[in-house]
Amino acid sequence: MSQIDPVIREFMQHYLLKYDFYSQLAKMVEERLRVELDKQGIRAIVTSRAKDPDRLQAKLVQRRTRVKNPKNYRTQEDVEADIVDFSGARVALYFPGDIEKVSTLIDSVFDRLDLKKFPEASPRVRAKGLAGYIAQHHRVRLKGLSPAQQRYATGRVEIQVASVLMHAWSEVEHDLQYKPLSGKLSLDEEATLDELNGLVLTGEIALERLQRSLLSRSSSAGFRFETTYDLQDHLSQSIPDARSNGVGRLNYLLSLLKFSGLDRPEALKKYMDEVDGSTDGPVADKLIDLIIQEDPDKARFLEDAILTSLDSDRAPFKESDVYQTALGHFLTTWIRLEKSLRGPSGDHVPIFSLRADESLRKMGLAEEDISQYYRIRKIRNGLVHGQIAFTSAELRDASKDVLALIKLVEAKNKIERSPKKARLRK
Repeated sequence: MSQIDPVIREFMQHYLLKYDFYSQLAKMVEERLRVELDKQGIRAIVTSRAKDPDRLQAKLVQRRTRVKNPKNYRTQEDVEADIVDFSGARVALYFPGDIEKVSTLIDSVFDRLDLKKFPEASPRVRAKGLAGYIAQHHRVRLKGLSPAQQRYATGRVEIQVASVLMHAWSEVEHDLQYKPLSGKLSLDEEATLDELNGLVLTGEIALERLQRSLLSRSSSAGFRFETTYDLQDHLSQSIPDARSNGVGRLNYLLSLLKFSGLDRPEALKKYMDEVDGSTDGPVADKLIDLIIQEDPDKARFLEDAILTSLDSDRAPFKESDVYQTALGHFLTTWIRLEKSLRGPSGDHVPIFSLRADESLRKMGLAEEDISQYYRIRKIRNGLVHGQIAFTSAELRDASKDVLALIKLVEAKNKIERSPKKARLRK
């Protein structure tokens, strides 16, 4: 330690004290990624780590003493600004074609600070016609944290996304080529790494072909959706805009399909036809909304599924039992609003269509009431389909607003059922 630059030595002492913080921050990002990838049916292996202290120190010394463009660390802040991955997570995709879906997911779940896309192959690799490292590196912060978790809100995490094959190759190449633990590679060793890169690229082509085969099988007659992966394959194959708009929360949709007996391509087709070509919102969200319109029992089942899911996979981010009570009350009142909006005949408003505002105006609702409806609907969609966090107080206030809308709509329905109205119809 006595031969190390004083700034680096002081920073490493500070880093060791914060190591548990960086490790826990990385673990929280890993867990959130794991949950969301599963819900959206994206096959991947997710891992995380805090940067190893010995390797971090070696990296800082190497950057400080290198001949070309050495780093001149004057303060601990200089060191912290130079290293972006004290906490890191890795998403190793089974299918490289899913990389843009993961990018969309990361944008919705985290606050993204920066995105770096590769390849940035070395001149040696480019000269041989190889792509080198193909990946995306996202620098993010957590959002939607409870008050008890706010200490992690400012922490930066780098999420590396690539195929399982590319991650394996890059780990070997990075350790041997760039980290000062093994010495300079010989020409034969560099040639072997290039050869392996070519094999990895060939393997990725094979994985893409395998994914196309799975997509085709998931849409065949008689096939049953057993997992979110099956459902994701089918939606991507059947709906052109599924990739660009995001698929949505497939775990809720799959549960609802199984409950409703719609867990086969042919049974789901009539709903798929209604959302095909739409450009507004994730596909799973729109399918859920269409299905629960038909039957209050389906809406109640979905509410139970949401509450069960939030109890299990958002435990690190929820506030308390008070939050769960507020959430349950909000969802229950929202379902009552849905029922009221359908009217006495059951067909008043296609409330989840892109033209819902037109139907609401025909009911006689004022513009400010329609705006209130859309504001509350946004909260509902954030809870059901995303990772948007609301406090208990916000949910209680939203429930009061829903109840006020219910009272207004039921008054309109009462007029609709009046004898005078009935005579006018005749």
